[in-house]
Amino acid sequence: MHEDIIHSLGLSIEDSAITTDQSTSLSKSIKRDPAFRANVLMAYERNCAVCGFDLRLGDANLGLEAAHIQWHAYEGPDKVDNGIALCTFHHKAFDRGAFKLEPNADCYRIIVSQDISGGPSSKAQLTDYHGLTLHQPQTPQDGPQLRYAIWHANEVFHGPERPL
Repeated sequence: MHEDIIHSLGLSIEDSAITTDQSTSLSKSIKRDPAFRANVLMAYERNCAVCGFDLRLGDANLGLEAAHIQWHAYEGPDKVDNGIALCTFHHKAFDRGAFKLEPNADCYRIIVSQDISGGPSSKAQLTDYHGLTLHQPQTPQDGPQLRYAIWHANEVFHGPERPL
């Protein structure tokens, strides 16, 4: 994701204003829990919470990731309730702000941005899920916490949202 952002801004890693000392201290200050991915994928039964994608090669997942709702780099904790299992496509779309999670009773709805464009089959990868319920984890307390969903909606989502 970071490389995508750097390239979209027309920069290169060498253009970075972060010195080696700053980079080292930054990487030391942002520790990740190595169990986060495994815990999130287990909570969602190794399926994308949006589309249900669950391709495996033997016992290894292919293209399934644990996404932070509130980004780790922005003080989002490595806790299951700040994560959702997403296929590679939906993870990238979520991190780019193409959709957000909207609280709805005891679950979340998938809300897609009006700024999405492309051909019918490409757009359908997101718009077919607009307004549908995010698949729930096995244990209710592992579901997304409202504060993380609010952070993502305010800081990442590219509104306005499509009408339901």
